Amino acid sequence: MIQYQNIHDNNIILMYKGILTFDLLSAIIGSVERRVNEFETERRVQKKFYSILTECIQNVYYHLEDGSEKEHSIESESVLVMISAKPKYYKIKTCNHIPNANVKTLTDKIEQINNLDKDELKELYREALSNDTFSSKNTAGIGLMEIARKTDYKLEYSFEKINETHSSFSFEIKLARGGNQELKIDGEKIHQSLA
Repeated sequence: MIQYQNIHDNNIILMYKGILTFDLLSAIIGSVERRVNEFETERRVQKKFYSILTECIQNVYYHLEDGSEKEHSIESESVLVMISAKPKYYKIKTCNHIPNANVKTLTDKIEQINNLDKDELKELYREALSNDTFSSKNTAGIGLMEIARKTDYKLEYSFEKINETHSSFSFEIKLARGGNQELKIDGEKIHQSLA
């Protein structure tokens, strides 16, 4: 009961920790889409939410294929996806393992994006899309820009070194809720903390 109360108090829409497959990725996106439709009436916000969620979960899924660890374990192949609804915004958080060799590049990309205003970000996005070196293997920067263009909040992230080869990467996005509607899940008004 205590764990359920904690989930309820934190307005969790979905929380998943485990191995992510393509079928599960599709199921998570579909399930969350139905849940968000229950309490988000603004179509514009719904579309942004689905786009950001899809990009975040696909990024996690594709990173699983990058530089697989020598010693495979359930923990090293597991991901965390947590989605919550606060009174003023939705929060999407992902966590997965990435090679230490990718930490600096990813940090630089996120910091570059966070330091741009909307117009600068739009221009960088256009340049990246028209860049001849763009490939399906080098899409992380494009995906991050796509997410940043859809939210009014900065991209939040952290790394925690696990061992000599891998780190845990936590990524968090906030998306403003539409209007001043009362926040309800399953017909019940939920806790209105602003945290």
